[in-house]
Amino acid sequence: MHIVDTTLFFAPASGGVKRYLLAKHQFLASQRGIKHTIVVPGPATRAPSPGVVTVASPPIPGGHGYRLPLNMRHWSGVICDLKPDLIEAGDPYHLAWAALQAARRLDVPPVAATVPDYEVRSWLGIATSKGVPAPVVEKLNREVRAVLELPEVRGKLEAMGNEVRGTSPEEMRTMIASEIARWKQVIGAAKIPQQ
Repeated sequence: MHIVDTTLFFAPASGGVKRYLLAKHQFLASQRGIKHTIVVPGPATRAPSPGVVTVASPPIPGGHGYRLPLNMRHWSGVICDLKPDLIEAGDPYHLAWAALQAARRLDVPPVAATVPDYEVRSWLGIATSKGVPAPVVEKLNREVRAVLELPEVRGKLEAMGNEVRGTSPEEMRTMIASEIARWKQVIGAAKIPQQ
């Protein structure tokens, strides 16, 4: 059994998460038949020590050694190359999506260590003001979708870890309505006051 742990919170001066993962690594090393690899941001993609793989990520200015991975496709590929049997994502941010992407490609289970069933996606859309004639909206949609299909545009967006998907105005309206309903429920459950 090969377990891969991945997290953002692993820097030369970091404490809790790094300490936990290194202790977990030491414990798992003593267990028969278990291999454990920790995948974390670093200055280059390499294996600086046994059981630790870093993925090239730029430093966060003023971040005390922490780094921010920008290329989720590369991160997912590094995890896939390790061929784990189980992937544990230690935070719900970009790396969780890279871990999920790798888990799907490898058909192995991911484990959400921080918040089970947590799923938040960011998205970007283009909208017009209310009342723009339908033919104008349709033309704008066609043109934007055509630009998204240009190999150089799609390639750059995907290299940054984005999933490029042009939708119709109807699909966008449906998605926005479902996001509003979802977040209304979260806001209500958390008793967050409206502003």
